[in-house]
Amino acid sequence: MSIRIHNEFDSFIPNRLSTLRHANKLSLDEIALKLEISKQSIHLFETGQREPSKSHIEQLSILFGVKTDFFYKTKQLSDIPLEKVHFRKLKSTPISLKKTTVSKLELINFIIENLENYLNLPKINIPYIVNEHIENIALQAREHWKLGLGPISNVTLLAESNGAFVLEMTDIDTKVDALSVFKDNQRPLILRNTSKESPCRNRFDIVHEIGHLIMHRFIETGDNLTESEANSFSAAFLLPKEIMLTDFSRYIFRRSQINWEFLSEFKLEWKVSKAAILYRAHKLNIISDAQYKSAVISLKRKGEAITEKEDYLIQQEKPMLISQCIDLLTPDLLNQLLNDISMNKSAFYELINKDYNHVIQFK
Repeated sequence: MSIRIHNEFDSFIPNRLSTLRHANKLSLDEIALKLEISKQSIHLFETGQREPSKSHIEQLSILFGVKTDFFYKTKQLSDIPLEKVHFRKLKSTPISLKKTTVSKLELINFIIENLENYLNLPKINIPYIVNEHIENIALQAREHWKLGLGPISNVTLLAESNGAFVLEMTDIDTKVDALSVFKDNQRPLILRNTSKESPCRNRFDIVHEIGHLIMHRFIETGDNLTESEANSFSAAFLLPKEIMLTDFSRYIFRRSQINWEFLSEFKLEWKVSKAAILYRAHKLNIISDAQYKSAVISLKRKGEAITEKEDYLIQQEKPMLISQCIDLLTPDLLNQLLNDISMNKSAFYELINKDYNHVIQFK
């Protein structure tokens, strides 16, 4: 199989360089130092005022683990505008962190777009629901996916089986819990930070992002209102109101006190943190203000403000779709994909956060 080289009629695309630089969290100074040229020269490359020499392109391709034709018009990247990304805290998230995250998403989206040429990926089946009542939206989403009112065993699998790619990033700043993007004619992406240890909180974050994809597909998020709506959706989706008002309220009290044994069992069944369950019960007026405050204080005293004692009994959900896609490719098809996206294997596997040394190899 031959590798297509760009020809004299191809032109350097400046944002290819800036995308790679931001994705790798490198400054203009750091790139300039590696290429032994001035910072101003890198700036001119990225703004299209000057085209890098063949030698500079070769150096950049080695630095970023891409082939030289990645920088030319034959390899299109779909831009993801910042306003299309559902950052948890839009105003307080530093612009540099936004650029790094969006650049990673653009590169991952580029990979996924090319995967579509080789595999039949799950159909995108995420409804867009407009309703002024969050409880109704959550109920309609459950009805759309035929989930009934019972516990959801794996929300990551739910998202992926309905066409979204859930991705784990180990090098994303802790300021980002999770984020999502659902751009027109592109697959929805959900990015989860692996810094959180609680499996229940991670599940809540995934459903929070599903809420954005369902409710806020065409608006900018990150403000107090949209974040509150996404949190309310997550709580209502994971813990249906009808269940809370019947099964939960029937057993939560023992002699007018919180029944902690039942609360622990309920948590393990529904895979929702005790803190989130108590908050939901308080919002539904199942427990009073005083009972809720007392319960929260009790959790803190027991050292369960962040992680809870039952967490180790709940398996951490792991995204599978991107890994399964790569494992399904024969070595020849994988090499063809790498040629399509103009990336080397090491950079490719690092980007999708998959261990290169444990890739299934076909005989």
